Amino acid sequence: MIFSETHKELMIEGEKWLKDNANSCTIVTALVITIVFAAVITVPGGFDNNNGFLILSKDKAFTIFIISDVLAFLSSTSFLLMFLSIITSRFSVIDFLHALPTKFIIGLVSLVISIIFMMVAFGAAFYLVFREKTTWIFASISALSVVPVSLFAYAQFPLLVEMIGSTYGVGILDGLNLIVYTSSR
Repeated sequence: MIFSETHKELMIEGEKWLKDNANSCTIVTALVITIVFAAVITVPGGFDNNNGFLILSKDKAFTIFIISDVLAFLSSTSFLLMFLSIITSRFSVIDFLHALPTKFIIGLVSLVISIIFMMVAFGAAFYLVFREKTTWIFASISALSVVPVSLFAYAQFPLLVEMIGSTYGVGILDGLNLIVYTSSR
């Protein structure tokens, strides 16, 4: 009781921070879900007018495209559900101990995974459409597609390490905490 009363303002700030981040991330994941869903509907190469089958279905790059697109969709959906469960949480004192941070950690990891798979699907689709063109164009575009994922992961890494350390104990992340501490100075 005493803890709850003395930390009431901190809980209000924590609730506001979690809800603001969850709302922002929900918008991002809704965009990712829309993109990967649309990519499955409008597959590269299209359909054969004679039999209705996919034209490029036997191509290995097409298999990579479909698998990565489905994995991006599934991880985005789990990400969306985690952040919706944060938004609709009751925000009691006990929830701040493990439930809310765990949901946030799972959601953040799912977001990074969905972005990675979305970029893999993009690379495979780009290859399927433009493979007849020069190889250096494909290689440079593929290399550049790594940049957004890396920037996002780099920006979110300190938060993820801090959340895991504060939720499950710093002992499991001693080396990572040192990296985050020295990089934030």
